[in-house]
Amino acid sequence: MKNISNDRELAYWLQGHFEIGGKAELTEPQAKKIVFTVMHMKQKGDLADFVLKAFNVQEDLTLKADLQVAGQAIAAELNRVFVHTIDPEYAGTREQELHAIHGGGAKPNRPKPDNGLVAMC
Repeated sequence: MKNISNDRELAYWLQGHFEIGGKAELTEPQAKKIVFTVMHMKQKGDLADFVLKAFNVQEDLTLKADLQVAGQAIAAELNRVFVHTIDPEYAGTREQELHAIHGGGAKPNRPKPDNGLVAMC
């Protein structure tokens, strides 16, 4: 696996997990792999910080978060990052697209969090 060096690469890598798995649930080994990857990034940005906070990573690198809740929060943040940052030219009316996000709609192959969290601008 190529080393992930920035937030954009991290977003695509994480999105691959959620697209392949089809849901936002994470196992402990998956969560630890994600944290290990983020910890070794050369340029940590807002997404990397969000991931570490979602897992509530401690100084000794233990994870203190509920993995289901963390996975859903990360999936929701990825939806926001892709729509507002990575896919600014997404097909369709921009206003309709943003309204769909705020209504809790999910993109194809992007899991919709089932805990009521909704991505907001």
